[in-house]
Amino acid sequence: MTRILMITDGRFSDRIRVSNEARALVEAGHEVHVHALDSWCDGGSFEANGVLVTEHRLPKWCHWARVLSAEWPFYAWAVGRVLRPVLASVQPDVIHVHNLFVWTGARRAAHSSSGAPRAKWVLDIAENLPEIMLEYDHVKRGLGRVLIRPGAWANLQKRALQEADHVVLVTQVAVDDYVARLGLDRSKALSCDNVPWDDHIGTDGLDGLRERFEGAFVLFYFGDTSRRRGTDLAMAAMPEVLEHVPDAQLVIVGKNNREDVFLAELREHSPAKDRIHLEGFQ
Repeated sequence: MTRILMITDGRFSDRIRVSNEARALVEAGHEVHVHALDSWCDGGSFEANGVLVTEHRLPKWCHWARVLSAEWPFYAWAVGRVLRPVLASVQPDVIHVHNLFVWTGARRAAHSSSGAPRAKWVLDIAENLPEIMLEYDHVKRGLGRVLIRPGAWANLQKRALQEADHVVLVTQVAVDDYVARLGLDRSKALSCDNVPWDDHIGTDGLDGLRERFEGAFVLFYFGDTSRRRGTDLAMAAMPEVLEHVPDAQLVIVGKNNREDVFLAELREHSPAKDRIHLEGFQ
Protein backbone atom coordinates (compact mmCIF):
# COMPACT_ATOMS: atom_id res chain seq x y z
CA MET A 1 0.00 0.00 0.00
CA THR A 2 1.31 3.41 -0.97
CA ARG A 3 0.81 6.25 1.52
CA ILE A 4 -0.04 9.45 -0.37
CA LEU A 5 -0.09 12.95 1.07
CA MET A 6 -2.18 15.35 -1.03
CA ILE A 7 -1.73 19.06 -0.41
CA THR A 8 -4.04 21.76 -1.74
CA ASP A 9 -5.05 25.32 -1.06
CA GLY A 10 -8.74 25.90 -0.37
CA ARG A 11 -11.33 23.81 1.45
CA PHE A 12 -11.54 20.13 0.59
CA SER A 13 -15.27 20.39 -0.20
CA ASP A 14 -14.53 23.08 -2.81
CA ARG A 15 -11.85 21.05 -4.59
CA ILE A 16 -13.72 18.47 -6.66
CA ARG A 17 -10.62 17.46 -8.61
CA VAL A 18 -8.79 16.78 -5.34
CA SER A 19 -11.62 14.76 -3.81
CA ASN A 20 -12.15 12.77 -7.03
CA GLU A 21 -8.50 11.81 -7.35
CA ALA A 22 -8.16 11.02 -3.66
CA ARG A 23 -11.25 8.82 -3.72
CA ALA A 24 -10.03 6.96 -6.83
CA LEU A 25 -6.66 6.30 -5.19
CA VAL A 26 -8.32 4.97 -2.03
CA GLU A 27 -10.49 2.65 -4.10
CA ALA A 28 -7.31 1.45 -5.84
CA GLY A 29 -5.99 0.34 -2.44
CA HIS A 30 -3.82 3.29 -1.38
CA GLU A 31 -3.82 5.27 1.86
CA VAL A 32 -4.57 8.92 1.14
CA HIS A 33 -4.19 11.88 3.49
CA VAL A 34 -5.42 15.25 2.19
CA HIS A 35 -4.22 18.41 3.92
CA ALA A 36 -6.06 21.52 2.75
CA LEU A 37 -4.97 25.05 3.65
CA ASP A 38 -7.52 27.85 3.69
CA SER A 39 -8.15 31.15 5.44
CA TRP A 40 -11.92 30.64 5.72
CA CYS A 41 -12.32 27.03 6.86
CA ASP A 42 -13.10 25.94 10.43
CA GLY A 43 -10.13 23.60 10.67
CA GLY A 44 -10.23 20.02 11.89
CA SER A 45 -10.05 16.46 10.60
CA PHE A 46 -12.64 14.10 9.12
CA GLU A 47 -12.99 11.15 6.75
CA ALA A 48 -14.66 11.33 3.32
CA ASN A 49 -15.04 8.22 1.15
CA GLY A 50 -12.10 6.63 2.89
CA VAL A 51 -9.89 9.72 2.47
CA LEU A 52 -8.34 11.11 5.67
CA VAL A 53 -8.83 14.88 5.45
CA THR A 54 -7.37 17.65 7.59
CA GLU A 55 -8.19 21.30 6.97
CA HIS A 56 -5.81 23.91 8.36
CA ARG A 57 -7.07 27.42 9.00
CA LEU A 58 -4.49 29.98 7.94
CA PRO A 59 -4.43 33.66 8.96
CA LYS A 60 -6.60 35.89 6.79
CA TRP A 61 -3.60 37.63 5.25
CA CYS A 62 -2.60 34.34 3.65
CA HIS A 63 -5.60 34.48 1.35
CA TRP A 64 -4.16 37.58 -0.29
CA ALA A 65 -0.49 36.65 0.06
CA ARG A 66 -0.96 33.45 -1.95
CA VAL A 67 -1.24 35.41 -5.23
CA LEU A 68 2.14 36.98 -4.44
CA SER A 69 3.86 33.74 -3.53
CA ALA A 70 5.80 33.51 -6.81
CA GLU A 71 7.52 36.81 -5.95
CA TRP A 72 7.47 36.97 -2.14
CA PRO A 73 8.15 34.20 0.42
CA PHE A 74 5.52 35.04 3.06
CA TYR A 75 2.83 32.55 1.98
CA ALA A 76 5.44 29.82 1.47
CA TRP A 77 6.65 30.42 5.04
CA ALA A 78 3.11 30.00 6.38
CA VAL A 79 2.53 26.84 4.34
CA GLY A 80 5.90 25.39 5.34
CA ARG A 81 5.22 26.01 9.01
CA VAL A 82 1.94 24.06 8.79
CA LEU A 83 3.32 21.21 6.71
CA ARG A 84 6.57 20.42 8.54
CA PRO A 85 4.88 18.43 11.34
CA VAL A 86 2.47 16.91 8.80
CA LEU A 87 5.33 15.46 6.74
CA ALA A 88 6.96 14.03 9.84
CA SER A 89 3.68 12.52 11.05
CA VAL A 90 2.30 11.07 7.80
CA GLN A 91 5.66 9.86 6.41
CA PRO A 92 4.27 9.65 2.86
CA ASP A 93 5.67 7.67 -0.02
CA VAL A 94 4.23 10.24 -2.43
CA ILE A 95 3.63 13.96 -1.95
CA HIS A 96 0.92 15.06 -4.39
CA VAL A 97 0.64 18.86 -4.67
CA HIS A 98 -2.35 20.44 -6.40
CA ASN A 99 -1.46 23.54 -8.41
CA LEU A 100 1.34 26.02 -7.86
CA PHE A 101 0.17 28.08 -4.89
CA VAL A 102 1.42 25.62 -2.26
CA TRP A 103 4.29 24.04 -4.21
CA THR A 104 7.05 26.29 -2.86
CA GLY A 105 5.84 26.01 0.73
CA ALA A 106 5.59 22.23 0.53
CA ARG A 107 9.10 21.97 -0.90
CA ARG A 108 10.41 24.29 1.84
CA ALA A 109 8.77 22.12 4.49
CA ALA A 110 10.39 18.97 3.14
CA HIS A 111 13.84 20.50 2.84
CA SER A 112 13.81 22.09 6.29
CA SER A 113 12.43 19.16 8.27
CA SER A 114 14.88 16.60 9.61
CA GLY A 115 12.08 14.06 9.98
CA ALA A 116 10.68 14.52 6.47
CA PRO A 117 10.61 11.38 4.31
CA ARG A 118 12.25 10.84 0.95
CA ALA A 119 9.13 10.79 -1.19
CA LYS A 120 8.19 11.02 -4.84
CA TRP A 121 6.76 14.41 -5.80
CA VAL A 122 3.68 14.82 -8.00
CA LEU A 123 2.63 18.22 -9.34
CA ASP A 124 -1.05 18.30 -10.35
CA ILE A 125 -1.95 21.23 -12.61
CA ALA A 126 -5.67 21.77 -13.19
CA GLU A 127 -5.19 24.97 -15.20
CA ASN A 128 -2.40 26.98 -16.79
CA LEU A 129 -2.11 29.38 -13.88
CA PRO A 130 0.38 31.90 -15.40
CA GLU A 131 -2.00 32.43 -18.34
CA ILE A 132 -5.22 32.33 -16.32
CA MET A 133 -3.86 34.97 -13.94
CA LEU A 134 -3.74 37.46 -16.80
CA GLU A 135 -7.56 37.45 -16.67
CA TYR A 136 -7.89 37.89 -12.89
CA ASP A 137 -9.35 41.26 -11.89
CA HIS A 138 -6.85 41.69 -9.06
CA VAL A 139 -3.99 41.21 -11.56
CA LYS A 140 -5.37 43.61 -14.18
CA ARG A 141 -6.36 46.41 -11.80
CA GLY A 142 -5.06 48.48 -8.90
CA LEU A 143 -1.97 47.44 -6.96
CA GLY A 144 -2.13 43.98 -8.49
CA ARG A 145 -0.86 45.38 -11.79
CA VAL A 146 2.31 46.43 -9.98
CA LEU A 147 2.78 43.71 -7.38
CA ILE A 148 1.75 40.55 -9.23
CA ARG A 149 4.01 39.49 -12.08
CA PRO A 150 2.67 36.64 -14.23
CA GLY A 151 6.19 36.19 -15.57
CA ALA A 152 7.31 35.14 -12.10
CA TRP A 153 4.53 32.53 -12.05
CA ALA A 154 5.66 31.26 -15.44
CA ASN A 155 9.18 30.84 -14.06
CA LEU A 156 7.84 29.07 -10.97
CA GLN A 157 5.84 26.71 -13.15
CA LYS A 158 8.88 25.81 -15.26
CA ARG A 159 10.95 25.16 -12.13
CA ALA A 160 8.20 23.04 -10.57
CA LEU A 161 7.87 20.97 -13.75
CA GLN A 162 11.57 20.16 -13.50
CA GLU A 163 11.48 19.43 -9.77
CA ALA A 164 8.47 17.10 -9.89
CA ASP A 165 8.92 13.36 -10.42
CA HIS A 166 5.51 13.18 -12.11
CA VAL A 167 3.17 15.84 -13.53
CA VAL A 168 -0.62 15.42 -13.83
CA LEU A 169 -2.40 17.65 -16.37
CA VAL A 170 -6.07 17.98 -17.18
CA THR A 171 -6.04 16.86 -20.84
CA GLN A 172 -3.74 15.18 -23.35
CA VAL A 173 -3.74 18.49 -25.25
CA ALA A 174 -2.23 20.11 -22.15
CA VAL A 175 0.41 17.38 -21.98
CA ASP A 176 1.39 17.98 -25.61
CA ASP A 177 1.50 21.74 -25.03
CA TYR A 178 3.69 21.52 -21.92
CA VAL A 179 6.06 19.11 -23.65
CA ALA A 180 6.42 21.35 -26.73
CA ARG A 181 6.34 24.77 -25.08
CA LEU A 182 7.80 24.26 -21.61
CA GLY A 183 10.13 21.31 -22.13
CA LEU A 184 8.22 18.89 -19.88
CA ASP A 185 9.63 15.37 -20.02
CA ARG A 186 6.78 13.40 -21.60
CA SER A 187 7.66 10.30 -19.58
CA LYS A 188 6.72 12.21 -16.40
CA ALA A 189 3.32 13.35 -17.68
CA LEU A 190 -0.17 11.92 -17.15
CA SER A 191 -3.55 13.38 -18.13
CA CYS A 192 -6.52 13.21 -15.74
CA ASP A 193 -9.79 15.00 -16.50
CA ASN A 194 -12.23 16.72 -14.16
CA VAL A 195 -15.32 14.57 -14.76
CA PRO A 196 -17.31 14.18 -11.50
CA TRP A 197 -18.29 10.83 -10.01
CA ASP A 198 -21.70 9.54 -11.09
CA ASP A 199 -23.06 9.67 -7.54
CA HIS A 200 -22.31 13.42 -7.44
CA ILE A 201 -24.88 13.94 -10.20
CA GLY A 202 -28.52 13.97 -9.13
CA THR A 203 -31.40 12.72 -11.25
CA ASP A 204 -34.01 15.35 -10.29
CA GLY A 205 -35.39 16.95 -13.45
CA LEU A 206 -33.84 14.32 -15.73
CA ASP A 207 -37.09 13.71 -17.62
CA GLY A 208 -37.45 17.42 -18.33
CA LEU A 209 -33.87 17.61 -19.62
CA ARG A 210 -34.45 14.66 -21.91
CA GLU A 211 -37.53 16.33 -23.31
CA ARG A 212 -35.70 19.63 -23.92
CA PHE A 213 -32.63 18.13 -25.59
CA GLU A 214 -33.79 14.81 -27.01
CA GLY A 215 -31.90 14.12 -30.25
CA ALA A 216 -29.68 17.19 -29.92
CA PHE A 217 -25.88 17.31 -30.10
CA VAL A 218 -25.26 18.98 -26.74
CA LEU A 219 -22.10 20.98 -26.04
CA PHE A 220 -22.06 21.11 -22.25
CA TYR A 221 -20.03 23.35 -19.93
CA PHE A 222 -20.19 23.18 -16.13
CA GLY A 223 -18.28 25.48 -13.78
CA ASP A 224 -17.26 29.09 -13.33
CA THR A 225 -18.81 30.98 -16.25
CA SER A 226 -16.23 33.78 -16.44
CA ARG A 227 -14.76 34.65 -19.84
CA ARG A 228 -11.35 33.34 -18.87
CA ARG A 229 -12.96 29.89 -19.07
CA GLY A 230 -13.83 30.48 -22.73
CA THR A 231 -17.60 30.77 -22.28
CA ASP A 232 -17.82 33.82 -24.54
CA LEU A 233 -15.72 32.08 -27.19
CA ALA A 234 -18.03 29.06 -27.14
CA MET A 235 -21.06 31.32 -27.56
CA ALA A 236 -19.46 33.34 -30.36
CA ALA A 237 -18.60 30.11 -32.19
CA MET A 238 -22.13 28.72 -32.17
CA PRO A 239 -23.25 30.18 -35.55
CA GLU A 240 -20.28 28.50 -37.23
CA VAL A 241 -20.80 25.28 -35.25
CA LEU A 242 -24.40 25.14 -36.47
CA GLU A 243 -23.23 25.27 -40.08
CA HIS A 244 -21.54 21.91 -39.51
CA VAL A 245 -23.74 20.44 -36.75
CA PRO A 246 -27.30 21.68 -37.35
CA ASP A 247 -28.71 20.03 -34.20
CA ALA A 248 -26.11 21.51 -31.82
CA GLN A 249 -27.17 23.07 -28.51
CA LEU A 250 -24.78 24.91 -26.16
CA VAL A 251 -25.68 24.41 -22.49
CA ILE A 252 -23.74 26.44 -19.89
CA VAL A 253 -24.32 25.60 -16.22
CA GLY A 254 -22.72 27.74 -13.52
CA LYS A 255 -22.37 31.34 -12.47
CA ASN A 256 -20.01 34.25 -12.12
CA ASN A 257 -21.56 37.30 -10.50
CA ARG A 258 -19.41 39.73 -12.47
CA GLU A 259 -19.54 38.10 -15.91
CA ASP A 260 -23.06 36.71 -16.20
CA VAL A 261 -24.63 40.04 -17.25
CA PHE A 262 -22.13 40.25 -20.12
CA LEU A 263 -22.87 36.66 -21.19
CA ALA A 264 -26.61 37.29 -21.14
CA GLU A 265 -26.15 40.32 -23.43
CA LEU A 266 -23.86 38.33 -25.70
CA ARG A 267 -26.49 35.63 -26.02
CA GLU A 268 -29.26 38.16 -26.71
CA HIS A 269 -27.33 39.58 -29.69
CA SER A 270 -26.27 36.21 -31.09
CA PRO A 271 -27.97 34.90 -34.23
CA ALA A 272 -27.80 31.50 -32.50
CA LYS A 273 -29.42 32.66 -29.25
CA ASP A 274 -32.14 29.99 -29.42
CA ARG A 275 -29.39 27.35 -29.30
CA ILE A 276 -27.54 28.89 -26.33
CA HIS A 277 -28.83 28.04 -22.86
CA LEU A 278 -27.51 29.86 -19.78
CA GLU A 279 -28.82 27.68 -16.96
CA GLY A 280 -27.19 29.51 -14.05
CA PHE A 281 -26.17 27.78 -10.84
CA GLN A 282 -27.79 24.38 -10.17
